[in-house]
Amino acid sequence: MASMYSDVVRDLGADKAKDILQTANQGDISAQYNLGLIFYWGLTGFPKNYAKALKWFKKAADQGEADAQYSVGLMYLLGDGVEHNPQKAVKWFEKAMEKGNSKAMVHLAQLHFMGEGVEFDMSKATDLMNKAANLGNPEAREALSDWQL
Repeated sequence: MASMYSDVVRDLGADKAKDILQTANQGDISAQYNLGLIFYWGLTGFPKNYAKALKWFKKAADQGEADAQYSVGLMYLLGDGVEHNPQKAVKWFEKAMEKGNSKAMVHLAQLHFMGEGVEFDMSKATDLMNKAANLGNPEAREALSDWQL
């Protein structure tokens, strides 16, 4: 998730972050996702808090925000503030993938390649990595080159 936070969140001041909190509480999907980023990274004077990050990511993810769905999946995959759970990660990555999130495709491909959280399936891993590469994901292109497929 290192490169995940947006320029909008990176350059916020504390006052703007409080505005985002108010907007997120009113149900704004983008604000909920950005608030998740704020708590995940501990930005703009807010302490790092994975539980609050997950709460806000899930609120946005449940409303169909693909980057939030990816973020929830990544938290489960990495065990950030939750128990490491590859099966839950797969569920969230699949939702994000359905919306065209190439980062989710890369992680799903890697999980299929390793057989973690899903059955080992090289064909599916390759298909997912190709889809992500076709969407311009540089990590997918590099992985395909490494796999020499």
